[in-house]
Amino acid sequence: MTEVATRFVSVNGHQARILEKGSGSVVGYLGGLAGVPQWTPFLEALSREHRVVCPSLPGFPGAQGHEELDSLIDWVSATLDLIEAAGLSGCDLAGNSVGAMLALEVAALSPESVGRLALMAPLGLYDEAVPVPHIWARRSADMAALLCTRTDELARLQVVPEGEDAVEWNLEQARDSSGRHATWDWPSACTASVTARFLSGAQATASWRRRTWV
Repeated sequence: MTEVATRFVSVNGHQARILEKGSGSVVGYLGGLAGVPQWTPFLEALSREHRVVCPSLPGFPGAQGHEELDSLIDWVSATLDLIEAAGLSGCDLAGNSVGAMLALEVAALSPESVGRLALMAPLGLYDEAVPVPHIWARRSADMAALLCTRTDELARLQVVPEGEDAVEWNLEQARDSSGRHATWDWPSACTASVTARFLSGAQATASWRRRTWV
């Protein structure tokens, strides 16, 4: 596979987009709070040695259905359904931020559904020295700096891709952002009920600071 392929699966009766590229062992990737609007340089590098499968979480670019998820366990259940529908059951998973948290929750709830986990700044692993800001209480202009250190790269990923309808693209980004704002339970996400018990203290400290294989 030399080009990024796009397909769709159904989760709770809603379409969820799957991006994939590469060959070799399969690695799934769950994006962070900005989602994966389009293929990234990180995914491109990973696809040189693996077949990378990147499903869109409900309410993030490429998928809907978030308004039907009322609690953390609802999100975990939907993520498990998404992993199964994408053909990722039993595969290694990489996750960033909220994607890393949900990958951990799935592993705790259904260990047979995942292989190894690569975690990047999982949401829910609280460090008193570096408190998590309440992003929904921030202005839109301040959001990019809270989500990443290379804000120029984030801006590039949110530019309308070639061949996409500019109006529809911008509407989708706005709809996804406002929908998560309205439905995401931030206190539950920051305490991550199962995640905190799944990792030992040493692992939690390490994975907060850097990518860690569990």
